[in-house]
Amino acid sequence: MHTTALTAGAICPFCGQRYDAASALDGDAIPGNGDLTLCMNCGEWAMFDSGVPGGLRKPTDSEYEVIVANPITGKARKIWQQMKEERRAKAKAPKLSIDQKYDALTNPDLTLDKQFDLACEFAFTNPPPDQARPLLKRMFLLGALVLTNRMMTSARQPDPRRAAREVARLLAEIEEQTIGVLGKAKP
Repeated sequence: MHTTALTAGAICPFCGQRYDAASALDGDAIPGNGDLTLCMNCGEWAMFDSGVPGGLRKPTDSEYEVIVANPITGKARKIWQQMKEERRAKAKAPKLSIDQKYDALTNPDLTLDKQFDLACEFAFTNPPPDQARPLLKRMFLLGALVLTNRMMTSARQPDPRRAAREVARLLAEIEEQTIGVLGKAKP
């Protein structure tokens, strides 16, 4: 799929959504008069037409019959509907507060794998690409190993009081950095 900028822009004749680019499924990506487009906002079909304001017009009844009968346009509309439903479901999903995220990440009953998945979910607006996950996981596990090593070293102090203070200091540092990354101080 190739995307091209629309020099004059385009406005959906159904919902008024403005577009500055269009993508072609195959071949030349520059749309011309009579080419069909699917509005990513409202899901309606429109025809490119340089003779109308906004550069897009509603299809005529006969054009719409051809659009509906075409299996490719039917599949494109079905994919758009699925994407729209997924976005709605994601938008309706309950959002966790910073404190809930912190509590989830620091839950001692979670495996490192589950903590890693949660960390990715909280750190990225969009999930990381599949090819990046192994590297991110190695970095996460390396961080856990470094923290464990620092905790063990702190706990091995000859003076038990000093060991307890060092462990408490290290835990406070980790908590402060974790909360800093999450964006708000935990009360």
